Amino acid sequence: MHGVRFFYALTMFLFIPLLCHAEPLDENLYAFAAALYDQGDFRGAATEFKRYAFLHPDTVKGKIAEFKAGMSLYHAGDWPLAISTFSRIASGAFPEMASETGRWEGACHMLSACRRQLGDGPGAIQALQNIVSARPDPGAVDRAYYVMGWTFLEMGDAPPFANAIEAFTRMSPEAQPETSDALIQWLNTEGKNGWKSSALGGMLSLIPGAGYAYAGRYQDALVAALLNTGLILASVDAFEDGHAALGAVIGTVAFGFYSGNIYGGMQSVRKRNDARRKKMIETAVKRFKLRPIIRVNPSGKTFMPGFSVDFSI
Repeated sequence: MHGVRFFYALTMFLFIPLLCHAEPLDENLYAFAAALYDQGDFRGAATEFKRYAFLHPDTVKGKIAEFKAGMSLYHAGDWPLAISTFSRIASGAFPEMASETGRWEGACHMLSACRRQLGDGPGAIQALQNIVSARPDPGAVDRAYYVMGWTFLEMGDAPPFANAIEAFTRMSPEAQPETSDALIQWLNTEGKNGWKSSALGGMLSLIPGAGYAYAGRYQDALVAALLNTGLILASVDAFEDGHAALGAVIGTVAFGFYSGNIYGGMQSVRKRNDARRKKMIETAVKRFKLRPIIRVNPSGKTFMPGFSVDFSI
């Protein structure tokens, strides 16, 4: 009996100090994760933020840590894993508690940002559309529409940019930037001039080199025309001279180059349009002093508007 009491007393003596220091140790863990983030060690920061969130799943700071783990993964370039993290935060209905709304909205925006990085335009738009559908507050809806408009522009909205313009015009009048009307008018003009059709480029490429010429790549058009014409004529001559096997081989090679000519003509048009789109967006940024407002604040407060893409925490 005395042995049991002694063992119990010894156990309490050893473990009470550890329990007293548990919370400071956890705070040190959070501070360590934040320090790693500040130093640019985003993968290390993600690991430590996840550890803190696991230890404190039901606390506000634990939920902020989970959000920051997602941000760390985003900056580390691990967008699929970041999507998994932000999807957990943004899953379910819109939170009723005001302290949760900022993280929920921020998670939707970060989901959109991750999908943009992966080239998933529809997925990026859907993440923003979730905010619009939930309608947490007018400001959140306006922010979603504003970023949605820029996402449409950057991810391939076809001229005349009807989707982007519609997103901008759906913002409430008081939330629209002062240059909004000028921007929409400019987009209407830009959407009508100087764009090429990749489908038409492919059709024109039935004539060797014509697709390249349509895209403004005249040197490539000349090479494609001469090469394809030469191979086709060589194949025909071989058959006429009774060299059926040689004609078949040359014809197979000619078909390959001809198919490549059609594909190349279409791709040339797409690349030309992409270059024009990039230049157009750069011009819009300088001319209208506008950029998507994505300043993430995981503490639950309203996003702060800005004129630059800012995923800082």
